[in-house]
Amino acid sequence: MIALIRPLVLRLHRVPLGPTAAEDKVLVYGDLKPEHIVFPDGPDKAPYFIDPGLMRADPSVDAAKLISRTTLSLAASGASAAAAKDIALGIQEFVCTLLGNADRLRRDAMLRRLLVLWCMDTINIMTTYLSAPSAVPLPVQGRRLSEDPLPVLRLVNAASDLLTTRSESTAAWERALDGVSGVGA
Repeated sequence: MIALIRPLVLRLHRVPLGPTAAEDKVLVYGDLKPEHIVFPDGPDKAPYFIDPGLMRADPSVDAAKLISRTTLSLAASGASAAAAKDIALGIQEFVCTLLGNADRLRRDAMLRRLLVLWCMDTINIMTTYLSAPSAVPLPVQGRRLSEDPLPVLRLVNAASDLLTTRSESTAAWERALDGVSGVGA
């Protein structure tokens, strides 16, 4: 598996992101992922966030981790193709809200950074699972992803390839969302 992952990591390090201005840094949760969001009073009530790792960073850090971990959970769940498509649509709506009314150049830069961080977080988690010694018990998600890592690695490969070969991030974003749809079932 290292032979599959190494080129992905090298490619992600080559993606031009441009500088992040100090004023673009905001206070972020730091470790936002699905298991850190609970709805103790039901889905229609306010969520509670647990285990924050507060820091100043690019605003896309939290979103990238949330999208990455959601995609990994989906890939490990064996959810139907229809459910995967619904999750991809939910991610798209979430990101459209994050991008807001930014102009085309700003949206492209924000989307590029989000995609790179999403892919990097995904590769980081996958390498943890794939390199775990056999004596170390993995969580169910880790075990399932270790048994069939290719759908997730294909998603990262497709998105990162387009990030390095095209000037705009939209095509890479669409390819990544198609990949989310493809990791289900």
